[in-house]
Amino acid sequence: MPDAARVNKHDSGWMGFSAGLPGSHVWTLTAYAPYHQSFAVMGSTSGKWNHYSFLYRVQLPGYNWVRNPSHLRVMLQETGRQESQCGHALFDNVVITEAKVCSKGVLFYDDFESGNLSSSLWPRNYNGYVTSDANTTKVLKFHRCRGGGDAHSNAFSCATGNYRITFDYKQTISPAHPYNDGGFLGVANGFPGQHQWFFGSNPDFPGVEHNLGYNDGQWRRYSRIVRVSPGNYTFTHGGKGLSDSIRLIVEQFGTNNCGTVSFDNILVECVAFGCDCHKKESV
Repeated sequence: MPDAARVNKHDSGWMGFSAGLPGSHVWTLTAYAPYHQSFAVMGSTSGKWNHYSFLYRVQLPGYNWVRNPSHLRVMLQETGRQESQCGHALFDNVVITEAKVCSKGVLFYDDFESGNLSSSLWPRNYNGYVTSDANTTKVLKFHRCRGGGDAHSNAFSCATGNYRITFDYKQTISPAHPYNDGGFLGVANGFPGQHQWFFGSNPDFPGVEHNLGYNDGQWRRYSRIVRVSPGNYTFTHGGKGLSDSIRLIVEQFGTNNCGTVSFDNILVECVAFGCDCHKKESV
């Protein structure tokens, strides 16, 4: 949350985060609203100080802009038409704090111990099946690989638009092709309708923010908060669509080596940040 002042429309201050100097980075406060993932706009040129406070989610490791850093840095800069005109964008009182996160309720959970994909939890399933695993008990795998989701969960909604998705995952073979043979998990507003893959074995696949790239056959737990704002959300695949109610989609995508990824203990919670934790609301 910085204080900032700007006096010239051609010279502007920028604030962001980086994993190096700068390395992978993202600009969060700019004077140019459409710039990539910027969502706080320093638009005033009055020369008066303005206070900016915003919440930004950079989850480590696996955020797609910042690849697996152990630490982040704050970046500040001024851009302008001419270097001689710089010096008109000012910053002060830059403070970074960790936001409190609280659960507003469980929206979905399946540990697959029933031994099958329950139609009440997974109303549409193409190739998913439940089988025993030596290191857990029952897990979700796939007979065949396909796009658009192998298993689709029932629908759920969260008033805050912030979903914490937690699951266990392992992959036993290295993908033969960057897009093939790995596991993907995302959300959709239909079967699949507009949809987005937030987790995937290829972090460069459109929409993927969190990398499932390990292929050593070891179980790993992933827990990330993704935001799907209620209303008319722009999904990576299919564009804008209603997002007041969404569902999970899970698949192994590829043409070879199907049945080599496993999912277990899939949990979805509605979460809130900071002051919203004290508000009472139903999910």
